[in-house]
Amino acid sequence: MWLYRTAKNIFIDHVRRLAKSIEPAQEPASEDDYSKVMVQMMCCHLPENERTLFLLRYLHGYNSTELGEMFGIPPSTVRARLASARARLKKYFNEN
Repeated sequence: MWLYRTAKNIFIDHVRRLAKSIEPAQEPASEDDYSKVMVQMMCCHLPENERTLFLLRYLHGYNSTELGEMFGIPPSTVRARLASARARLKKYFNEN
């Protein structure tokens, strides 16, 4: 998944920069913690309905059937909104 790889690479770069300035008693954030924060920051560019589905799907691991049941919509609608969210993020980050 390109979004995860992007967040992971940004995190690795950040950790490398911090490694030079961190005091020995201080521990850096874990890769998963930072990746989740980056994904949430990226998602602020999505409409609320797509953002909620995206975060629940990719950060919390729900599938389209479970999300459909939660929100009272068909799983195919969930998949379509997730595809729209991925396309929107891809377009936004390719332009910047």
